[in-house]
Amino acid sequence: MIVCNSEFLKRDLLRLGAPETQLRVIRNHPPLRSVAVEPEPLPAPRGIPLLFIGQIARHKGVALLVDTVREMIAAGNDITLWIAGESTWGDPLGEKLREETKSDGLQERIVFLGTRRDIPELLGRAEIHVCPSLVDDPSPNVILEAKREGVPSVAFPVGGIPELIEHKVDGFLCRDPSREALIEGLAYFVQNAEARRAAGLSARQNYEMHFGFARFQREWAEIFRETMP
Repeated sequence: MIVCNSEFLKRDLLRLGAPETQLRVIRNHPPLRSVAVEPEPLPAPRGIPLLFIGQIARHKGVALLVDTVREMIAAGNDITLWIAGESTWGDPLGEKLREETKSDGLQERIVFLGTRRDIPELLGRAEIHVCPSLVDDPSPNVILEAKREGVPSVAFPVGGIPELIEHKVDGFLCRDPSREALIEGLAYFVQNAEARRAAGLSARQNYEMHFGFARFQREWAEIFRETMP
């Protein structure tokens, strides 16, 4: 039996010739990252706090996100972007973005938090989670972590991400991976507090129904029962 974490990945394996009868999809259960970790200091946001969690890399869409938020702030949107994560060794992108943000005088509106372990606490302070991945990510755990904390995600429709978000119900799926589409998605929640609140409640309910740990255990137990000698 080959277990995939998304229908997207299952379709890829079918194209590669894997037998459908041996393929099963079990959605991830996201890890608890803050066990025995004290919350770290977090600067007070100005306006609505947005949160990115992940590697600072071009394929994760961080540069595009920073440009988008810069444009939205210039247009009068009262928002703050928190970026939790670091570049990989030797990648200058993180430092470049920090320098550009500082030169624009936006260091209090686009804040680089570095590596963090208190992810649930960060999500608890944020109002919108952003996952602007530009590559075919099969099933990013961070969207499920946001759901668990009742935070709607704005994301691009790549890889298995469309399987994790119900558009305008518990998040926003941008029409394509572009700055214009990301502005549209963020503005949908930034400019509508009721939509943010309702989507956050729906995200939490969706997590409990489709991604909870009891479901995860049950589906894996079924696999073991089917495949045991």
